[in-house]
Amino acid sequence: MRANSTEEILTARWRIILQWLALIALVLLLRPFQGIYHDANLYAVQALRSLGNDALGRDLYFSYGNQDDFSVFTLIYAPLIQALGLAWANMVAYGIGLFFWFCALVVFVHVFFEDRKARILALLGAVALSPAYASAFFSYGEGFVTPRVFAEGMGLLSCLTSALMGPNRAI
Repeated sequence: MRANSTEEILTARWRIILQWLALIALVLLLRPFQGIYHDANLYAVQALRSLGNDALGRDLYFSYGNQDDFSVFTLIYAPLIQALGLAWANMVAYGIGLFFWFCALVVFVHVFFEDRKARILALLGAVALSPAYASAFFSYGEGFVTPRVFAEGMGLLSCLTSALMGPNRAI
């Protein structure tokens, strides 16, 4: 009798592990790394300029200010580029950003949905449904490096914190 319960426990654990692996595979499949594309070009150039590329400093894009004046992203991204090179830093930053986004999504769903099946459906919905908005010009959980994917994760955690704190409590 005891061996049967041990087998059931192991089977249940493997089922959970396989579900998580399938969900992670789905995230990677539906949000593939697109390289230095779209706004990732702007953030890469800003980071390269901050590393001392004087030719970029004379570009019209930097002459009158840009979004880098309002972001700390370059302060984090530039040292990564310096250490790994642009291509590898871009892939690593993408991986970290997607991991953070996915973890924040999992925590958010875990808190707001009590039923295990509802959690799985919510995660599948957030991952599998079309992430495009604004006439498909933008999307959430993007496949390239910008601060947005990190901001989306922080937004999910902020909503969660706000909901848990209640309307009449301050941090």
